[in-house]
Amino acid sequence: MSILAIDIGGTNIKYALVNRDGGLNQEGRVPTPNAEWDSFLKQILEIVKKFESHELEGIALSIPAPVDPVSGTILGDGSMPFLRGRQLKTVLCQSSGLPVSCENDGNCAALAEVWKGAAEHSDHMLLMVCGTGIGGALVHQRKIISGHNLVAGEFGYGILMANSEGQLSNWSALASTRALIKSVEQGLGEEIPVPQSGEAVFELEAQGNPVAVKAVDNFYRYNAIGLLNLQYIYDPELILLGGAISERPDFIQRIEQKLDEIFGEVEHGPIRPNLKRCQFLNKANLVGAAYHFISSRDKEA
Repeated sequence: MSILAIDIGGTNIKYALVNRDGGLNQEGRVPTPNAEWDSFLKQILEIVKKFESHELEGIALSIPAPVDPVSGTILGDGSMPFLRGRQLKTVLCQSSGLPVSCENDGNCAALAEVWKGAAEHSDHMLLMVCGTGIGGALVHQRKIISGHNLVAGEFGYGILMANSEGQLSNWSALASTRALIKSVEQGLGEEIPVPQSGEAVFELEAQGNPVAVKAVDNFYRYNAIGLLNLQYIYDPELILLGGAISERPDFIQRIEQKLDEIFGEVEHGPIRPNLKRCQFLNKANLVGAAYHFISSRDKEA
């Protein structure tokens, strides 16, 4: 039997059958309907229906917002405000007749790495995911730290900058892929097509476009600042970096370069973040969602 894992992202909904050894089969993806709840739910139900002839152990959801893993209530806006307060877990339980688990996407990614990935031998780990927004997870003694309000790991809400007029900007607004695209869009003239993805921004940078060069430089600088802050808030032995953009070969190298610059500008402590890329990359949420399902079911047994 397999678990149907569904990873809800701001751009795509990914899905796969995951076995109890962490293997993935029949992977697929569809664009995320971001407009409203009804079209979104219809798409999720179509994915579930696609596998109705399979012998499933259950359904595991990776949610892009704070979520109560017990009740299934989605507690925050994340990248899709219409999800707040929704009971997707309950809806799928009722429609499929299968057990359903749900967990925040950053926590899912961390669980995958703790289970069979780059943090398999780490007791104290922090994961930062750079995607449509900035998210992540905290792991202490190989278990997720959820926090009092279940929002531990929502790093994107952390304030990274206040300008001379006192206007504040958080991490997601400054250094997510959405922020990167937006910053280039605002600076380009009409003669250059607006990039529709982070990859398109990096292509413009490689061509020497000054707007893209500056935007990418700021992108790495703000992410380096955020990671340095996290190192001294939690002091993990390892910080894993996830999200599709982390797959760029020079992603960690360029953050390290920005850390060098920062250390040359301000007084700093003796510990430098130990940065590594997630092993499961863009499959981490699927694997971690399945592991959360397995752990929850085994605990109930």
